[in-house]
Amino acid sequence: MKIWILALLSGVLFLGACDNTLDINAPYRETPVVYAVLDLGQDSQIFRIQKTYQNDINKTTDEVAQIADSLYMKNITVKVTNANNPNLFKDFVRVAPRKESGFFSNRDSSYWGQRTTGFFAAGARYTLRIKSNETGNEYIATTTAVGKANINFGSELRFELESAPTFSFGVLSTTTAPDLGPGLGVNVFVSDAIVRLNYLEVDKATNESNQRYVDYYVRRDLLTSTTQGGRFTTSVSKKGLLDFYKANISLNANFERTFQSIEFVIIGSNSDYYDMIQTNKPSGSIIPKVTDYSNITNGIGVFASRTTTKLRQSVSAASVDLINTQVLNRP
Repeated sequence: MKIWILALLSGVLFLGACDNTLDINAPYRETPVVYAVLDLGQDSQIFRIQKTYQNDINKTTDEVAQIADSLYMKNITVKVTNANNPNLFKDFVRVAPRKESGFFSNRDSSYWGQRTTGFFAAGARYTLRIKSNETGNEYIATTTAVGKANINFGSELRFELESAPTFSFGVLSTTTAPDLGPGLGVNVFVSDAIVRLNYLEVDKATNESNQRYVDYYVRRDLLTSTTQGGRFTTSVSKKGLLDFYKANISLNANFERTFQSIEFVIIGSNSDYYDMIQTNKPSGSIIPKVTDYSNITNGIGVFASRTTTKLRQSVSAASVDLINTQVLNRP
């Protein structure tokens, strides 16, 4: 027993002696930090590209923070190519918005974008290339694009008492099928399935209006969709849905609310995005993780695909009146 206690104390002393000092004034090293996620539900793609912040031994931290070079990659080219055909590519350009004023310089923008209508295809692979024109360094990543979902929906949604108590909501297919058209693609993770209530909120005193929405999550778990093309259907309780909306829209006599629409929303992601989420989520272990996820060669960050598909659902006139009076402006 004495030997075991002595060994334990020696281990504690050894761990306590580790040097975890971080030298923020170390020699310069160009390391980009990238968040580039393709969304085939959008006509344009916007990536965020910065570099790891680095101090200067001859300047204070406050002084260096106002130098754009300490945070922004100012002289780079950004390109996305078809992985199977390098002649098919899109050059990205630096775009607004610039960062709001604060501790760090906002002289430049960290955002790079381009209109990409018709360029990306579900299931195809693409390569992101970031080249520093000052150092000649290249930072490369490849990922598979996720297409839009084929959502299962009814002809009209009715909440009246005489209607059926439930309705179906799901994905018909996540793969390309002749009868369904192009889908999300293969090896896709359907992360979220949502029934969204959109409404307009008007302040009675100022007449100021704002678009609002409340999301009811039918599914909120990551599941692989390789089996049977990712087809799934879920039954949703109409009463449960309306009760959820009531609980999450606080009653306020100072506002007038008006129903806008109900949308079905499907969010699908590829394996790169899934791996990033799984790697970076809290481990729940007493032993901390020692690495963060990155698929950027020589850099830090992610190049992945995550596509949101929205489908507006037809709602009966009686149901619209019911939502307006019993949910949005209930007595």
